[in-house]
Amino acid sequence: MINKFSLFLLVLLACSFNLAAQTFYVSSYNYNKGGSDIYKVDITAEGVKSTKMIDCSPRDQYFSIAMNKNKLFWLNGSQIYVADVKENSIENCKLLFSGMSGSNSLTLGADNKLYYCSSYLFSTDINTGKSEALVYSITLPAEMSVFIKKTFTWPRTRA
Repeated sequence: MINKFSLFLLVLLACSFNLAAQTFYVSSYNYNKGGSDIYKVDITAEGVKSTKMIDCSPRDQYFSIAMNKNKLFWLNGSQIYVADVKENSIENCKLLFSGMSGSNSLTLGADNKLYYCSSYLFSTDINTGKSEALVYSITLPAEMSVFIKKTFTWPRTRA
């Protein structure tokens, strides 16, 4: 059990460290241009700052996105694209895989596999292009598929 003095020192020590910044990316449909925009969102001790990224094509559709270091992956219709992420721009956009019809909820695992859903939960290795159907479930809540401590998980279907 921690005594009051130890707890006080622990809180004091924790308060003396600066908060680390976090950056993430979001996609948002822009009805005026008929495509999507990507925003870089920075959370720092000073607050939240969002920056619109310069993309490859103004009519690109970034339906669902995933990141891997400096690579951005996204679903556009039945295709998966990849691009390099620079400071405030997306460059070298190219088609990575096609034939992912009706898919959504793109995420990237530590195993370098993209995971996405339609009526199946699929995985595709970004290095080899090999795809695999993992689970069939017409009621799979695809928007809930996430990685927790490097392990892919999703809610069980409801009975």
